Amino acid sequence: MKYIDLHTHQPTANPEVLFVYNLRAGSQRPADLRGPYSYGLHPWDSMQRELIELIIQLKTDNQLFFIGECGLDKFRGAALTAQKQILEIQLRKAEELKRPVLLHCVGCHNELLQMKQAFHPKQYWVLHGFRGHPRLAEQLLKAGFLFSFGTALFEKGGKAGQSLQILPQGSWFLESDDSALPIQEVYRQAAALLHCKEAELKSRLYQNFMLKFAPSK
Repeated sequence: MKYIDLHTHQPTANPEVLFVYNLRAGSQRPADLRGPYSYGLHPWDSMQRELIELIIQLKTDNQLFFIGECGLDKFRGAALTAQKQILEIQLRKAEELKRPVLLHCVGCHNELLQMKQAFHPKQYWVLHGFRGHPRLAEQLLKAGFLFSFGTALFEKGGKAGQSLQILPQGSWFLESDDSALPIQEVYRQAAALLHCKEAELKSRLYQNFMLKFAPSK
């Protein structure tokens, strides 16, 4: 069993880690990248609407595990109406390619909830870097969202840690995002918050990852 890093900007050569490398639309794919990756138009790049054509042209690839990071950001990027249009194109592409979606969301959880209710997706939607309070986590869980937690778990008394503790097994994963912190440290912090063994957590998340996200083709 390997450590799963669901979303990272920092590739590692550690053979104990299976990471999903984040590749933003318009960026060059590293020549030595051999493992899973995600691909999407980040809302911060939403002013560059020509990048949407790269999403439209995406084809099935066994190493493409997620569409994303994509989403909505109230404070950065194009107007929210334009961000929604760009996100909808990516959501449709995810359904076409049968890939889950890795979501960036800042200040727009209500908008995402409305989109999910209207869209009725068959693919999983995963909120990466989740740091919301437990009440919001429960609302999103009820709507069918999954979660990925990162370094916010280290905030003493923080909302992310509280949300982690109330969410059921199988509804969340761990990530390093753009931090230089090894994913193993995030696992240790999560295990401490949950009062469980790190090895148990590692096994559980690996199995959940393979069950939910390993491409069938």
